[in-house]
Amino acid sequence: MPKLPRPKLRPRPEADDDALLPGPPAPPSSKRPDDRPPEPLDAAHRDAVLEGLDQMKRGDLASDDEIAAIYGRAGL
Repeated sequence: MPKLPRPKLRPRPEADDDALLPGPPAPPSSKRPDDRPPEPLDAAHRDAVLEGLDQMKRGDLASDDEIAAIYGRAGL
């Protein structure tokens, strides 16, 4: 295979190295990635979410055995 000529490299111009760095990161956005507003919750869904949060605060969580049984019934 024939050898290809190597391109001549130019020396890098003297420059301030800080000028080559990117700027500060952009601040996080409060918007969703697709810029759509969040979907509104209907009253029943909101009440169910709040009830679940209350159960969690009280410690009314399913045991590992109960979770395993649920997965077993689902075939997982």
